[in-house]
Parts: sequence; structure tokens; C-alpha cells
Amino acid sequence: MRTSTAEQLPLVPQISGHKHMDELREMSKIIDLHPQAAQLVLSDLVAGGINPKRGAKGLCGEQVIRAALIKQTNGCSYEQLAFHLADSLSYRAFCRLGFSDTPSSSTLQDNVKKIRRDPGRDQPNANRLRRRCWSQRRAQGPNRLHGDRLEYS
Repeated sequence: MRTSTAEQLPLVPQISGHKHMDELREMSKIIDLHPQAAQLVLSDLVAGGINPKRGAKGLCGEQVIRAALIKQTNGCSYEQLAFHLADSLSYRAFCRLGFSDTPSSSTLQDNVKKIRRDPGRDQPNANRLRRRCWSQRRAQGPNRLHGDRLEYS
């Protein structure tokens, strides 16, 4: 049965110890502050033809948002996203995937593509959330200069 968020979180590894993991943790906090986004994505999935009461459990709305954020942030293909989610404990923890949950590239594409564009803005909901994460990080200011670019953490 499909839901907006998981009722009980599966056992997932904890995110810690690296700058990119800290970024994922901060994005996770922002997603957690906006549970209505998962509900919107669930409605997009259901409107896109997925029956929440039939078939396999599938990804919940929150997991689809998190996978879309990884894809957008890294600029990777769905095949690469599927690999990262299968291979990386950090990305699995961020997406709140259990140890045995491994979505395929076609499942990820099918779910992420169903996120509708917000009529008030010409960008997907997940993209708006990603921009909000970046703007909050940038508001804190850069940590250091790395080559010719500023690094934020």
C-alpha cells in the first residue's frame, strides 16, 4: 500500500562523518519540516495512475522526494541514481530505504517523473525544495574559498 510517509522507518544506517553527509542531513531536516510535500507527491503518484491500495508497497511520497533531490543535486541519470541508492549507505539513509529496498532505475524514473510542476511556479516541487535548501545554506555564508569558487557547508 502506498503512503505519503513511512509509518515505521526501516532500519537504516546513520549519516555522519563527511561534509556531503552533513549537507544531506540538513536537507533531510528541511524535508521533515514540510510533511505536506510528501502528501503532494503522493497525490501526484496517485494522479499519475498508481493505485495506492493495490500492488507492491512501492516508494512512499517522501522517498520519491528524497530520490528526486539526489538526482537533481548530482545531475545524474536514473541508472546512476539507482546505482547510488544500491551502493551508498549515505544515500540509502537519506532516502530512508531499508537494507533490502533497492528501487530499479525504471521505478525511480516512473515515480520521479510523476511529480507535477507547481502551477504557481514553473518548476517541480522537488526542485523548489532543493532551491530552498541551497538558499538556506547560502544565507549562512561561505565556509572557505576553494580554488575559484566559494564552498558552503
